[in-house]
Amino acid sequence: MPWIFGQRFNRVTKGVVYPCDRAEAEERNRTGSKEYAAVLKDDDDRTRLALQVDTAPDGGPVVFVYQFDDQQRIWLKYLFGAARDRDGLFLESLSHMEYAGPDDKESVRSTTVRIKPDGRAYMEELDKEADTYTKSEGTKDPAMLEENYEPMPAFGDWASVTRIERSRPVDQQPPESGSWLVLKNPV
Repeated sequence: MPWIFGQRFNRVTKGVVYPCDRAEAEERNRTGSKEYAAVLKDDDDRTRLALQVDTAPDGGPVVFVYQFDDQQRIWLKYLFGAARDRDGLFLESLSHMEYAGPDDKESVRSTTVRIKPDGRAYMEELDKEADTYTKSEGTKDPAMLEENYEPMPAFGDWASVTRIERSRPVDQQPPESGSWLVLKNPV
């Protein structure tokens, strides 16, 4: 499976905008111009995994992770922002989408969870089939949020930020995890 690189990830085309080679993407990462995208395509040229590394308005890093199903629909999305209380990243938001059938372009169910390092959590659930929308708030013990922290990944070392089971190490991820795609297809 080949990786392609660019300055931005395009969710519509599932490719990159302003393509570049690996060396340029790696240089953008190394020099602190952290704006680059990496997209992993399968042998049938279908997008399986995409990462967008950006710089937030406050200068900190932002990492978006998109995982795709066999029909090239996003089924899992992560947003990592700069950790405020230590070096690295904090998983601020995760979204999971479900589709009714293989030809459906729109998800029928989606769940988005937004988490703050202090334990405040917000969840939105949309079920189009049941015609329900639920919004809830809660708190989680900040000590239980360790799995939300990640070191800033080195270029190409994306297996950890793509973990599905956040509490499990990379080598114990389920087969559909982006971690395995990264490990089997090194940059």
